[in-house]
Amino acid sequence: MDPLSIAAAASSLVFSVVRNGRALATVFEKYQDSQQCIFMMQTECTVLAAALSQLQMIFSKVPDSAISRYPDFVMEALDLSLVGCTLTLSVLNKEIGNLVESIDDNAAKMTKGKRLKYLWKEESMNELLQQLRGQSSALSLLLKALDSSSIEQILTIVQSGQPTFQKVRNGAESIRRMNPQEHYAESVMDMTFDDTKTIYSLETSWPTDYDEPIDSISTKLEQSTLAAKPTSLTVGDALPDGWKTGYSAEYDQWYFINTATRISQWERPIGPATAPQNIIPPQPTQLPSRKPVLSPNTPITTPLTVQAMQPVQKSSRRAPEPSNNVDDNFDFAPWKINTNAKFEAALDNLRREASVPALAVGVVSVDSPPKIYVIGNRKQKCPSPVTRADCFTLANTNIITTTLLAILIDRGVFRWEESVVDLFPSLASRAHPFHHQTTLGMLAAHHSGLTSQIESVEDGDLFRYIRQVSAKKGRFAVAMSYLGRPPDTNPGTTYSWNWANPILIALALEERTSSSLQSLVKTLIFDPLEMYSAGFGRPDAEKNSSMPANPTQPWGHRDSTMNPLNPTEVNLFQPPALVASTGIHCSTPDYASFVSMHLRVSMGMPTQILHPESASRFYTRFSDFSWTLGGWAIASREWAGGEAFMDNGRCDGFSISTWLAPLKGKAYFAIANVDGDVGLKITDNAVGLAIRHAAN
Repeated sequence: MDPLSIAAAASSLVFSVVRNGRALATVFEKYQDSQQCIFMMQTECTVLAAALSQLQMIFSKVPDSAISRYPDFVMEALDLSLVGCTLTLSVLNKEIGNLVESIDDNAAKMTKGKRLKYLWKEESMNELLQQLRGQSSALSLLLKALDSSSIEQILTIVQSGQPTFQKVRNGAESIRRMNPQEHYAESVMDMTFDDTKTIYSLETSWPTDYDEPIDSISTKLEQSTLAAKPTSLTVGDALPDGWKTGYSAEYDQWYFINTATRISQWERPIGPATAPQNIIPPQPTQLPSRKPVLSPNTPITTPLTVQAMQPVQKSSRRAPEPSNNVDDNFDFAPWKINTNAKFEAALDNLRREASVPALAVGVVSVDSPPKIYVIGNRKQKCPSPVTRADCFTLANTNIITTTLLAILIDRGVFRWEESVVDLFPSLASRAHPFHHQTTLGMLAAHHSGLTSQIESVEDGDLFRYIRQVSAKKGRFAVAMSYLGRPPDTNPGTTYSWNWANPILIALALEERTSSSLQSLVKTLIFDPLEMYSAGFGRPDAEKNSSMPANPTQPWGHRDSTMNPLNPTEVNLFQPPALVASTGIHCSTPDYASFVSMHLRVSMGMPTQILHPESASRFYTRFSDFSWTLGGWAIASREWAGGEAFMDNGRCDGFSISTWLAPLKGKAYFAIANVDGDVGLKITDNAVGLAIRHAAN
């Protein structure tokens, strides 16, 4: 194969993937019972398009004479993957086209339920989803092989990926058997530009509801691959005597093999081999599935439209600080909180003394189901009690944004060391030179040098503007404003929590994946963790606001006055761009699932969405500071057996405090529907009570 043919095939397939992804969004609302499958297909299309675009960029710059440096088996695998993509996308194209056409033509012939059941082919669409995942995995392996520095590394990667390539081959053969009337090419060398255009014609495809030209999306995908990605093993110093490397295609990680004993391990060895397993990388165990918590007032499905989030108050958000209320030394005599009844009574006394309407507390253990306690009422002076299924607004969702970033770093889409110039190529010429060395890790750890609060920047004009525009436009405006002037302090030297940091991360996520932050969070975090109650904005806002005397969900309250905040008014006031750091809601059992995931990963255990080997830096100190790259504060606590991780927040009527104690296998959190100092104090005190209760 010649580089031009590969680049042309990859370029053509990028258009096809993007078109299919946009078409899936068009049919999303018509198939509410199948939205999870559609969302996952959209995500795989995004990942596949990025990989194909990167492949196109590589081979568009490779001269014909340089193609011989790649072994034949690599080129054969590449040809197989490109042909497999062609076949899979061809079938997906037709299936979506039939869905759109049938919805339009048969709307008057059948009832809605019967029509959708008739049109949606669950088995075939799930099979296509699996094929899309296989194509993405195969291309990811090949990109790693193409970027490797030695034939030995290339051979190791391709050999480890044989099961993946076999799945691609089987999928292609299955499509050929199921569509004998189609004459699919056996190799990209047999394809011509016209043949590809006939299958994936952009002019004759179905219309979509998107107004963004296909060219602009393709340009974004090309720009998203300009930054280098860590696809090869970092060699550094030579390995100690008696060790060699292996590669796991399943977990996308290099591992190390003791040649004398055949022991394999993820960690890089620091001494010579001395002392018993096969060459098999450590296998993560699957977590058991958890049943969803159903609310009687709200549907299970995530809201289809993203609501604007809650208003920002100047004094309502500050840097999380490890609280002294979660004390090191507990005196358990003369009383003990050694029963659930005593613990709930203690929580209720704490809530009443602070005049807080509602309080939710969770105790998460690595070896047992979480324990959830909810007390109080949804609104001050209202008799409607809170339940386990009620959705509290999370006052700080910055940790969710950085978790999403860690997932994409795990998949090779980002690197902690990427600079803002790499992240935002279109702003490179406008960014102040002092920002050129600011990295993604600095943004995530709030060490970016940005200290000016977003409400006061440019005399308040920026904040007024982002309240009136979409999330995407608002985030881009924040990037232009903050990066266009010098940082307030030297990047990487000082911690300062700032709204701009998660906003810039969210913009980078959306730019590189061509997906909204909301869809990425739902697909990569909420769905795998089975957080069925989670959504964006205030839950059930209209109904909740229309029933002030008997609310259906918790209302937020101001700390100084305890005045309740109308959910609809709060949603309308909040700038959409701030969803990156506030404005997500979920039930307490669902939040416990999120906390449990972080507890397990921080302990070096695998989870549904993060692997401990690649995510270890998420819990690693940034430089020598008491903050991690993931945004956790680090504090030493006796009850935690050493270092614990903490995150808290207070904003727009709610407060939250979360603690992880990986050395003890425990985590604790508390949520209150009041903000300010009152909210922070009661959530910290509630966590302290939970620790005492767990100790007994």
